[in-house]
Amino acid sequence: MTEINVRNFYVLVAGGSGGHVNPAFALHEELREFENTKTIFFTDKRGKSYLNGIEKTDIHIIKSSSPFKSGINHKIFFIFYNLIGFVQSIFKLIKLRPKIIISFGGYTSIPTCLAAYILKIPVIIHEQNSIMGRANRLLSYFACSILTSFDNTKQLNKKHNEKVNIVGLPVRKNVKNLRSKYIPNRNKKNFNILVIGGSQGATLFNDLIPEIIVTFPAHLKKKVFIHQNCLAGYERILQSKYEQIGIEYEIQSYFENIGSLISSSDLIISRAGASMIFEICTIGRASILIPMAHALDSDQLYNAKYLAQQNACILYDEKNINKLEFSNKLQELILDKNKLILMSNSAHQIGANDATTKIMKIIKNIS
Repeated sequence: MTEINVRNFYVLVAGGSGGHVNPAFALHEELREFENTKTIFFTDKRGKSYLNGIEKTDIHIIKSSSPFKSGINHKIFFIFYNLIGFVQSIFKLIKLRPKIIISFGGYTSIPTCLAAYILKIPVIIHEQNSIMGRANRLLSYFACSILTSFDNTKQLNKKHNEKVNIVGLPVRKNVKNLRSKYIPNRNKKNFNILVIGGSQGATLFNDLIPEIIVTFPAHLKKKVFIHQNCLAGYERILQSKYEQIGIEYEIQSYFENIGSLISSSDLIISRAGASMIFEICTIGRASILIPMAHALDSDQLYNAKYLAQQNACILYDEKNINKLEFSNKLQELILDKNKLILMSNSAHQIGANDATTKIMKIIKNIS
């Protein structure tokens, strides 16, 4: 579609992590179905790497920096880079004249959304986590609508309550298409466990999971099949650990087909980033969640607590994991299919919200 034929431009803003970019891409999939409509991404260099399949001309790199790093040099860089990003955004937005800006957080969103506010372009912000991110806390004062993924999102100023809509978190169509009720195959040989530590793999899981599996009795070791992502370059070390234990495995630094793996798994062991847990819940599977201990503002902990309160996951504190208790609980889940079904059904219910449909209705009302 040439830009001459485009009547409606929408700018999707996302910082440079998969947690910000993936829900933006999911909304892009919905918006591109409309005639004479085009979406443009504003992100940073890291964010661009998550936008496979998007034309280069539809991705604009915006300068930005975190205002929360300590030290005078970082403060100077923050002012300098965000001033550049603000000027970039002003010129690009004047040229594009988008109907709406939809921002998914990250520091790239600050200069772009402030520029849009100055230009009187409506700004919608979406918060993926159960606690407002720092950029979104600032931008909530300038947004005409605040979209949240969770009920009772923390660090959200009450004065903004009238602007808040609880919509859930957009997930990609290839994940939504895998949504299904968990039905354990009692004749299946393997119990499939997916261990996923985020896009870069989790060092914790590289050590913890083999240490847990090695304590299993022989008949359970024969039953378990582990799919696990790990740090690039660590694959052979992890493979060696599982070979010594005597279980079947698939080890990769990155899984392209993560949705299919979630769907085919009996249990997921994961960090608690919002995008990952909403993909798990959209498909509808039980999980053991171990939030990152040093996640900014403890967002992963609050995400996992929300699921645990709904009986959709089992939550472990990274700093206080009792390995014997963990091993016993994992063995219990392998043997107790009814427990898995109950947890999967709870997750399935959390993932029932079609966030993209709700967001589209809000966009139409504003535009």
